[in-house]
Amino acid sequence: MAQHKPLIGILLDSEESGTFSPHPYYALRKDYFVAVEQTNAIPCGIHYSNTYLAEDFDRFDGYIIPGGDYTFPESWYASKTKSPHPPNNNRLSFECGFLEKCLNSHKPFLAICSGMQVLGAITGGKITSDLPKNPINHRPEKSINKNLHNIDIKKESLLHKAVKQTSIDINTHHSEALVSVGNACYVSAHATDGVIEAIEVKNHPFALGVQWHPESMPNNPHSINIFKAFVQAIHSSTAQK
Repeated sequence: MAQHKPLIGILLDSEESGTFSPHPYYALRKDYFVAVEQTNAIPCGIHYSNTYLAEDFDRFDGYIIPGGDYTFPESWYASKTKSPHPPNNNRLSFECGFLEKCLNSHKPFLAICSGMQVLGAITGGKITSDLPKNPINHRPEKSINKNLHNIDIKKESLLHKAVKQTSIDINTHHSEALVSVGNACYVSAHATDGVIEAIEVKNHPFALGVQWHPESMPNNPHSINIFKAFVQAIHSSTAQK
């Protein structure tokens, strides 16, 4: 019998206006949906509705919190640095509640780029926008589909079990990063300049945050293995029920 295809809820980004429409709209790069489909799972976008969050959250088998550029609260920062991004209060307020539901549900989820930063912040971590540009420029031009720098991975972490390496090359496209995590999480990867590149939630079947964009490298074996490990965790979680 064919294995059940998991339904993956992907939080959408939003814009008040832009090239797609002068009116408010939801949007997200296709990469996220393609990456999920490659693992024989079904992607589904999630819009910002508290009613939907309350009534339909449990329909999904796992969740992805994607990247984005938007302002974080000043209290999230480790120093007096400020966010370089425009506000998106609709996304941030919903995203925090969405992540809290993910944490409490104990269903597998993957938080990418700013999604990882929000996960870190709501669990007691701190952020900075004062990133070094040497020896690594973490937000170079036109970088999202390229391997640009190396990271060191903690042995026996979820990430290590997924990629089966203690050091891999990743793409990079971020201007902020976590500088610490709370007691609920631990750091599972650093860049060679010390920047936090991955975090994981303790005592959770699969709660992984990565600072880079594995969805944008669909032919990279490490990227593929991260999504495979995520979906396999969903199958394992479902089988235990």
